Amino acid sequence: QCPSAIAAGAHCTLSITFTPTGLGARAGSVTIVRNGAVSPVVLLLAGTGVAAPALHAGPLAYVTHFGSNYVSVIDTSTRAVVRTITVGRAPEGIAIAPTGGAVYVGNVLSNEVSIIDPATSTVTATIGTGIEPRGLAVSPDGGRLYVAASESNAVFVIDTVRRQSLGSIAVGSAPWGIALGAGGRKLYVANSESDTVSVIDTVNQGVPLTIPVMDRPAWMASQKEHPLFGDLLARPRDAAIRYHLTSGTTGKTPLR
Repeated sequence: QCPSAIAAGAHCTLSITFTPTGLGARAGSVTIVRNGAVSPVVLLLAGTGVAAPALHAGPLAYVTHFGSNYVSVIDTSTRAVVRTITVGRAPEGIAIAPTGGAVYVGNVLSNEVSIIDPATSTVTATIGTGIEPRGLAVSPDGGRLYVAASESNAVFVIDTVRRQSLGSIAVGSAPWGIALGAGGRKLYVANSESDTVSVIDTVNQGVPLTIPVMDRPAWMASQKEHPLFGDLLARPRDAAIRYHLTSGTTGKTPLR
């Protein structure tokens, strides 16, 4: 690269990358203005835009590697790892935008969320959260990302468009897994050290209900097919806790 001033008789090298804006033949130019006898100097550029090679043949799956600080991208049609993406420290929770346009990864020991662009398999942004982000969930419209921070005893709300934190909602002790109910109006949070599930109203940003469960609930799943009669599942270390949203009854199923 060239400095701002060049001595008489000296020279420098310009490195130029020409990236066509579309398919087919494309042309461009670079104009160099100098104080010599011949100025300006116009260099013509030409190239051919070609389609990017397909990264995969089928749908992709993303797998976090807690001890290796990267995410594996798996082509589910060929069952092969097609790429690995370096993220923050100790990635664990992961969520995909409803449109498939972004993949969110919670980095437990970096206290941040990495945003991956699936089209390029690169990290395009990093957003700070509370301490030890674990479970992640994306709103149905893709505009909000909810992050359970286990050492902050809170769920952090992130604006995915502006890519900034909107604040946090206090829940129980050591929130871990989270799941959105049908329509995204309610967010369920497993508090592993409180033996409870916090129910967050995502519109009012409050916690109108806390459900007692048992045995350190860790991960969550919500049956979204029917918003009125669905079940809520909280998985402790050795069983599945089933909470019926209509009757309020709780049952426990041992896992082998």
